Amino acid sequence: HKYELIRASANWETARDQAKAKGGYLIEIENKLENENLFDNLGKRISFEFGRESIADDGGGSAYVWTGGNDIDVEGVWKWDSSGDSIDLNRPEWGFTDENQPVDIKEPDDGSGEGTQDGLAIALETWPYPPTQDQFPPDQRLIIGSPGEWNDVNITNKLYYVIEYEPPSYSVSTSSNSINEGESFGTNISTTNVDQGTTLYWQLSGNNITANDLD
Repeated sequence: HKYELIRASANWETARDQAKAKGGYLIEIENKLENENLFDNLGKRISFEFGRESIADDGGGSAYVWTGGNDIDVEGVWKWDSSGDSIDLNRPEWGFTDENQPVDIKEPDDGSGEGTQDGLAIALETWPYPPTQDQFPPDQRLIIGSPGEWNDVNITNKLYYVIEYEPPSYSVSTSSNSINEGESFGTNISTTNVDQGTTLYWQLSGNNITANDLD
């Protein structure tokens, strides 16, 4: 699949609509390896300065990027927007506090049960935002999630987002599988996600075919 990072902050619904308008959809992360590869690439393309333009206030004030995950339709039932596939709440990508933390938190927590966090975002940094914890003694500083992990945040947050595109494909069909000398047939080529200007090749087989036969 092809991916595109959009470094223009948008709320979740706008990001979804923009992705569709461009012929894709908000990214769907199928497994932990894909999530790791995505985060590695995000880190190469988003500097700290730009990341500060993609902040979720209710996500500990840290930087995130939108994915297609959401529980907008039914609270607590998470799914990917385009495919409708369900998202397991036990996936290891969800952020959580470890045994050394002063509180026990497991994402998605829906804003501590307030029903306000319906969008799945991948964190670019630890949350809460580390400088906000400097006021506390070291043993009381909270770390809920780490860079690359998932958090549920309010869909009104304006974040960067990643568009996923289906791989290009094409098919060729003809009006007849075989013809005799002097007969003709029609050819239809259909494409999906093939870039403009792409050259496609296909092969005809038969006896005594010359360039004059291809009008």
